[in-house]
Amino acid sequence: CAPFNVRIETLYLSSTPGTLYYVDWGDGTPEETYVQTNATGVTITHTYPNSPVDCGYIVRIDSENGCN
Repeated sequence: CAPFNVRIETLYLSSTPGTLYYVDWGDGTPEETYVQTNATGVTITHTYPNSPVDCGYIVRIDSENGCN
């Protein structure tokens, strides 16, 4: 049932402070950018205001840092 919240934690072993995460939530909202500020990852959150039409959303996350 909508609305519903999603929480993703990036506990990636090789990530470093300054890593950027670009998130497309798949629901038509603008892409969001998150910046990692510590060595333990970042918490990414989103609220879906509507229930999906076809039983789900496809979330795409890209990242970049000084190493890649």
